Order: sequence, then C-alpha cells, then structure tokens
Amino acid sequence: MTISEVLKKHTDSWMKIPGVIGTGEGEWHGKPCIKVFTKHNSKIIKKKIPKVADGYKVVLEKTGKVEAGKPHL
Repeated sequence: MTISEVLKKHTDSWMKIPGVIGTGEGEWHGKPCIKVFTKHNSKIIKKKIPKVADGYKVVLEKTGKVEAGKPHL
C-alpha cells in the first residue's frame, strides 16, 4: 500500500478525534512517514492515533489552532 493510500484509508477516522486538524505525508529520519497535525497532543490523541499505520511511522505534530485569513504581505 502506498503512503497516499494509507492516508486515504485512515484520515477520515483520525479527523473525527477532537484536536486533530489535518494529516499529510512527511519524512522521519530519511524515510516516508504520516504526519497527523494537532491543536494539542492530549492523552486521548496519543491513545487513538497509532505509532505505525500499515507499515508507515505516524508522527504527531502540534501546530496549534489553524485559521484561514488574509495573507501577510
């Protein structure tokens, strides 16, 4: 399974977890990984998001709240 297929398989369920705001492809120690972006890294998020999904390392990345707005010029 490709990393894109793994993301497609899991993203909807992960996005239902309070505090999860996005997912994407990334790199961890030179290898492909799945990144799960969060407002905060709560115990619930850490418990519900696996460390490995279908053979790919899963990395939690705390980004805080993300809001759309005007670009800074």
